[in-house]
Amino acid sequence: MQDNDPKHSSKKVKEWLEANKINWWKTPPESPDLNPIENLWHELKEYVRRVVQPQQKEELVKGIMDCWETVNRRKCSKYIGHVRKVISKSD
Repeated sequence: MQDNDPKHSSKKVKEWLEANKINWWKTPPESPDLNPIENLWHELKEYVRRVVQPQQKEELVKGIMDCWETVNRRKCSKYIGHVRKVISKSD
């Protein structure tokens, strides 16, 4: 899965994917319905914005690390499950 970020869709990357026989499909940039990591980034940003509200770099780093420690298999499965539901609805 690739979004439209230029570094993901450059000629060099496309050639490498083709040379290594890797099938892929493009998604819209930052599309949480099709890319589970986008939901995780959103959660992280909201946690930092609402809970941490950092005033200094150290507070930002600590807030990110605290939130990241809550990421587990269950949470990842939830985000992946959401993508599966979206895809199955499109059939």
